[in-house]
Amino acid sequence: MSPRKLLMQRKSEQAAAEASTSLLFHCSGVNCRQWREIKNALAPIQGKVLFQPNFNGSISGAFAEKVASSPGPLCMFYLGEGATQETISKLMPPASMSDSMLLLYGHQNSSILNHVDIKKASTLDLVSVYRRSVFSTLFNPMIFFSGLDRMKALNEAKNENPVNEANNVASA
Repeated sequence: MSPRKLLMQRKSEQAAAEASTSLLFHCSGVNCRQWREIKNALAPIQGKVLFQPNFNGSISGAFAEKVASSPGPLCMFYLGEGATQETISKLMPPASMSDSMLLLYGHQNSSILNHVDIKKASTLDLVSVYRRSVFSTLFNPMIFFSGLDRMKALNEAKNENPVNEANNVASA
């Protein structure tokens, strides 16, 4: 492993141990000026930001190839214990860049906000729609948790309905 990769790995492990919130983005199709804007937007937020050049892995699939060969680097962002929802919402990229930033992983305290498996993501056709849904869950965790509650309620309702229908058929 190269010294640069070892250094990045050590820094990320150290920051992750200290952080209550961590985000891992991949920026694709972003020019140098736009990338500077992203870094400048992240600079005033109290936290640690680590940037790493893109990787050239042997991952199959059109989406994964685009991710691996795109000009944008990976951006790892860590927030400490004092991270508030307002601080996290400041990380929302400008609308012009929302299709160029993909959240690969995010967690807040013990809750995983998102975790993208690149091999699975390579099978997605509507990547931009997927990215928008990822950002909506990341930057408003209440949407994420209320969505989970709705899914749980729907599953419970589906489980109750067959029993009720079976009782109605048996009583008839």
